[in-house]
Amino acid sequence: MLKILTLMAAGLILAACSTAAELRPKEGGVWIPAAGKSYDEFFKAANTVMARHLYIVEADSEVGTVKGVSSQNKYFWKEAAGLYVWPTITNDSGYTVYVDSIAGSLFYEQIHDWKTIILDDLKKELGAT
Repeated sequence: MLKILTLMAAGLILAACSTAAELRPKEGGVWIPAAGKSYDEFFKAANTVMARHLYIVEADSEVGTVKGVSSQNKYFWKEAAGLYVWPTITNDSGYTVYVDSIAGSLFYEQIHDWKTIILDDLKKELGAT
């Protein structure tokens, strides 16, 4: 009986955990001017910024997505953030960036404002204002 209760408790804990796959671009993206920067340069800067703050678990330049988590353990982490870039082709004037973030489970409270941290750092990385 104790084994069954232990398995049920473990199942409930795992069911309460969020995954980085739940991250999605939201409305209210931020326009970052990037005159003279190709999409590849912009996406490389996005990867650099995410790697500076989080462990990258997904990076796909074709769809403009970089996702990271707060721990090297891809199953047990406290926070995750996703950065989304549009358009995914070189644009002469700049790119729209969306940042979404979540806490890892019901047991963790999100303590970082990843949207502000990532966007500010990305602007610095690109030399944008």
